[in-house]
Amino acid sequence: MSLGDLVAISRYYGSNPEFVLVGGGNTSLKTHDTLYVKASGFALGDIGEKGFAAMDRKKLDRIWSTEYPEDRDEREKQALRDLMNARCEGEEKRPSVEALLHALLPQSFVVHAHPPMINGLTCSQEGKEAADNLFPGRILWIPTVNPGYILAAAVRRELEQFQQRNGRSPEIILLQNHGIFVMAETVGDIKTIYTGVTDTFEHNITRKPDFSGGEAESDTTASLKEQIVLRFNVPMENILFESNREVLAFLTSERAFYPISSAFTPDHIIYSGHAPLFFQDKPEKLGEAMEQHSRKTGKKPKIIAVKGLGFFAVGNNPKSGEAARSLFLDAVKIAVYAESFGGVRFLPKEQIDFILDWEVEQYRSKVSLENKT
Repeated sequence: MSLGDLVAISRYYGSNPEFVLVGGGNTSLKTHDTLYVKASGFALGDIGEKGFAAMDRKKLDRIWSTEYPEDRDEREKQALRDLMNARCEGEEKRPSVEALLHALLPQSFVVHAHPPMINGLTCSQEGKEAADNLFPGRILWIPTVNPGYILAAAVRRELEQFQQRNGRSPEIILLQNHGIFVMAETVGDIKTIYTGVTDTFEHNITRKPDFSGGEAESDTTASLKEQIVLRFNVPMENILFESNREVLAFLTSERAFYPISSAFTPDHIIYSGHAPLFFQDKPEKLGEAMEQHSRKTGKKPKIIAVKGLGFFAVGNNPKSGEAARSLFLDAVKIAVYAESFGGVRFLPKEQIDFILDWEVEQYRSKVSLENKT
């Protein structure tokens, strides 16, 4: 059990886009006194030992004796300060905001990921009931809650109740509209649990997304790109076009578009936006539609979906454009998998607003998209 093992398991899942995209996911290892947890701005796919922040476990435990203000912003500010103060002496990296949650879990290794197949369940109408049926007595289900300190507090409360009921800790935590945590004493056991979960889902979904085919780029797509460049003042290379059979099936009407019309998880809000634009007017009207959409939502759309054509992912730089494209395709996968569990369930508006305003997510987005780690 070593940092080398943590690096290996982090890269194993972090390099697989069916588990982790962009800066998503985090991992950790506990020793007697120290929690090593992924630092913000480091990608799991190529992380090394220097990509983990060393945290003092006793200081992390003391956070639970602190009484924080009721005011949301002040509470998060103070909780973040205390999290930073819980770093080991000499540690300068900023730990994952979920470090406090990792510290709660008794197992040595923790791997948190956002697999679209699993999120097809966590972002569905019948997710909890399906999870209880598929993994009886094995999982802890956490209803949708704001990330950060509030999420850790919710897990702490539910974890204690699970342990009292079952006389042991869970090996799987499913976070509604977020992802999965898998915990074990060895990296081998982590892989075994993840494989079992994935196999179970494979046998209980009605269909998989079809990303074949689609529309090729054309004079129409070139014209639409030019309008995006002019309206949003971004270089052409920051705009990516994508089309495939699955996407086109969602772009036949506003009703068909609904299952991918909002955000499923915090990562979707940060990287592909909380309100994609669905455009079904004459091509020359796109610029006007983008302006109207921006005024309505308060944000420029990162995704512009065009009826019968495909979608454009728009970024501040090529890296953020690619992140928007990847996360929107991830949302398409989630919507398809959610069909097996009663249809989609988006993040509630109040949580979307929280994440849009949260300094922690703004920081994570900045370092993951602008810095090379």
